Amino acid sequence: MKTLQLISFLFPLLLLFGCEQYLGYKYDVQEPDNSVAISGTIQNTFTGEKVDSALIQIGDQKTYSDAFGEFRIIHTIETDDERNKPVTILVTAENYLPYSNHFLIYHEDIQSSISLDYAAPVIDSSFVYYDSITKNIICHTFITDYQGGYDIRLVKGSFFYEKEGEHIYKQFDIPLTYHTYLSNVSAEFTCFVPGTIGNGWMLLSRGFFYYIYAEDYEGYSVRVRLK
Repeated sequence: MKTLQLISFLFPLLLLFGCEQYLGYKYDVQEPDNSVAISGTIQNTFTGEKVDSALIQIGDQKTYSDAFGEFRIIHTIETDDERNKPVTILVTAENYLPYSNHFLIYHEDIQSSISLDYAAPVIDSSFVYYDSITKNIICHTFITDYQGGYDIRLVKGSFFYEKEGEHIYKQFDIPLTYHTYLSNVSAEFTCFVPGTIGNGWMLLSRGFFYYIYAEDYEGYSVRVRLK
């Protein structure tokens, strides 16, 4: 009987003061989840185009952006993160300048958009034509480099020649020289293309095509096939 009376006395106290202090567990102070989702989109700073296959690294974790420029990393929160130590995110992609930034990790998901500066030259357009006045074949090429038109170090065209009736082909590289600046990031280059070279080699006419190669002073380059 005394035992029942003691239980009847303690039970209201448990309700009044909260049973967690007697049971050793309190719901509102549980440790939060030790990971957060870091996601976002990688895009070209100048065109807004989404960047595919960009490498995103956060600590020892890494992933790649998809065809839509999107990525997602589940980052595990370490002790230093909980003390508000900055975490570094590094993003690299072919022909883009690397991107690096620091941010603090809190116990909530992070989403952001990251812009990468395109570094390689861009072949805007190129054409080859016969000048009936000078009797020369001329190639004009228009190139953009977002680091500045002056940053274009080398431009060359690769043209193909054949020997009539022999089905033998030869590549002949011709440097293009600066012609004029079109803006602070673009310039025009030109060259003369000989109709014949060497011993009977004639400029390919049937199925004519050529390549333009451009390189800047940082070593970024592009090579495009044209007709």
